[in-house]
Amino acid sequence: MCSRYTADSATVAYLPDIDMLVLSHSHYNHIDCNALMNLVARFPDLPAYPALGNQLFLKSVGLKHITVPDWWEEFQPTVAHCPAFAQISEAYGTFDLAAIAIDAYGPERLFGGMYANPKLAVRITEIRSKKSIGIHRGTFILTVEPIDEPPKRLETEMKPRGREPAEFSVLAIGGTTTG
Repeated sequence: MCSRYTADSATVAYLPDIDMLVLSHSHYNHIDCNALMNLVARFPDLPAYPALGNQLFLKSVGLKHITVPDWWEEFQPTVAHCPAFAQISEAYGTFDLAAIAIDAYGPERLFGGMYANPKLAVRITEIRSKKSIGIHRGTFILTVEPIDEPPKRLETEMKPRGREPAEFSVLAIGGTTTG
């Protein structure tokens, strides 16, 4: 397992009360067993919404209220561009906020079908989100692109499309947004 590039931005004790846990998938860079067990200790009735296939894992760390969404109800940030994004937009309309992965794409001939590079991330905004934030970056060195490249490339991809930086921004590690 790879070590973190950046330190944890917060501990479970630092978190405000939370309403739910959404686990998009069980890659090591998205889960931390100790953090999950600490969540259970602090919020014993925390409802969890994992991606398909993760229910047993969440039970093993002590979560009790688990609802596994079906396809089309799932949240999957680690994905490259696909036609489903336009279909999602047609089915559900405009979203207030989209969290879109912008790194772990190089070399693109190997990872281009799994992870969105910044150019594809901009295309993913066809789901018609009012605001998008770039995620899945800067915490682990997963692939070969420089750790600071994705946010710079995202800004470069936005300009020729006439998009304002505020429409699709990148938060600092541990940063928050209000929409």
